[in-house]
Amino acid sequence: MNYFLEKLWQVFCRTKLYFSKRFFRLGFLWWSSWSKVYRRIYHDKYSTVPLATNLSLTQVQHNLSRLNWLPDGLKELWDACGSPRRVQYMLNRLNDGKPQPLGPMDCDDFSIWAAHVIDKNFYPRIFCFAYVDPRDCSIRAHAMCLLRQPDGRIFHLSNWGTSGAFLNLREVCLDVLEKTNSPESVGWCILQKDLSILDIGLELPSGSMY
Repeated sequence: MNYFLEKLWQVFCRTKLYFSKRFFRLGFLWWSSWSKVYRRIYHDKYSTVPLATNLSLTQVQHNLSRLNWLPDGLKELWDACGSPRRVQYMLNRLNDGKPQPLGPMDCDDFSIWAAHVIDKNFYPRIFCFAYVDPRDCSIRAHAMCLLRQPDGRIFHLSNWGTSGAFLNLREVCLDVLEKTNSPESVGWCILQKDLSILDIGLELPSGSMY
């Protein structure tokens, strides 16, 4: 009986992975479009909050470390990238000695703020990587602010902190797989900070990218 259940679970996991890869591109088109709609509905009130500009890496790291991570919920349809101006509003509140406002603060919120405020010489982009969680066979994704050094190497920062330097996107993904103990990748996507898609692919990117 245990053998049968184990085989059934394996079939379930492989089926879930198959459909996740098959609809991966469509899923990111939905995420990008829904995030823009979500901002218009819920975050328009932050549209006049001025963003910080040309911050150093140290300044961005310090500010991100002050924020508490909280996953998206039902209102976000479990995944939406909020406005960077809302994140700025939250930081302004902290600067005034007030607590962090209630509401989700997911990895994409950390990353989108960093991409908008960091020194533009870092060539900031948003990089998302989806992988299989070995604990329950769920499909998870992590969003990062991807940065490039003058020597061409890349690194990233998010609610996980700062990691790097890496030679290419493939090394970034392998690092995420190692940190999460994940057995398999699903796909990746690199976006402009306005959430327009630059490139997207399944499993792992080539070692020559970026």
